[in-house]
Amino acid sequence: KKMTEILMRESTEQDQKRFDQRIRSRFLEEWVLGEGLANGEALAERGLALGIDITLRRRVMVVSVQNLTHYTDTAKGQELMEKLEAEVGSIVEADSVSNIILRNAGRQIVLATHRADAKMHALALRISEEVKQKFDISLCIGIDSAAGDVHQAYAQANKAWRSSATSPDGILTYDRVTMEIFLTDISKNLKEEYLRKIFPGCGWEDLRRWVGILEVYFAAEGSITHAAEQLYIHKNTLQYQLKKLEELTGYDVRLPSNAPVLYMAVLFFKDVEGDLMLLNS
Repeated sequence: KKMTEILMRESTEQDQKRFDQRIRSRFLEEWVLGEGLANGEALAERGLALGIDITLRRRVMVVSVQNLTHYTDTAKGQELMEKLEAEVGSIVEADSVSNIILRNAGRQIVLATHRADAKMHALALRISEEVKQKFDISLCIGIDSAAGDVHQAYAQANKAWRSSATSPDGILTYDRVTMEIFLTDISKNLKEEYLRKIFPGCGWEDLRRWVGILEVYFAAEGSITHAAEQLYIHKNTLQYQLKKLEELTGYDVRLPSNAPVLYMAVLFFKDVEGDLMLLNS
């Protein structure tokens, strides 16, 4: 009887913990992603009830694994993602008890205590290096530009995150974002049409493979040697693949005049990848 009571109590506590977490997550989504700031006073009161002070100055970071769909397609991959997210969470919480993490669509949105750009980048680098060492998985991390409004800061960090895979260390701050600024002004239909035009006849799997090669190439700043090392292939093999890509698309990524066309294709694919995967299935 006592054992049954203990098990029931533990089950009730777990249910309450999950319920509290859902309430907290809904609040964070409304604050960071929604229109909660339109009624800031009421939002602040709700936050205090949950132990969250929305008046504190914060920086925002968006974190995810590179090639996210490689892991979300299988139960084993999803289990690995849970372990990885727990690791990121422990690093962020150890950095400051006031830091907050929101999980959203395969990403982790980190609301860090306000700090200088250098310290924000140092935290991102620590997260990236420890995850790489423990799981051998590379991360994409976007960082805001110290915007005062957390909603605006998230928008900045999200834009930086979308193209962070093309950065040498997988980390990109909003200050370094250029062409990505106008991505939200282009409809997904136009982005998909652009991809079909650049990669004629390519299915989703082939398109993902080409984009993966291009991401590594851009992250290596055009170095064939470094890109080949990251792809675990011989540099002659990479040269051959880039030649095949030129035959397919009509553009040689090794030429400065052609590279922007393929760079935009990478950015567009990151934005519509999920939709294309559903169409392909």
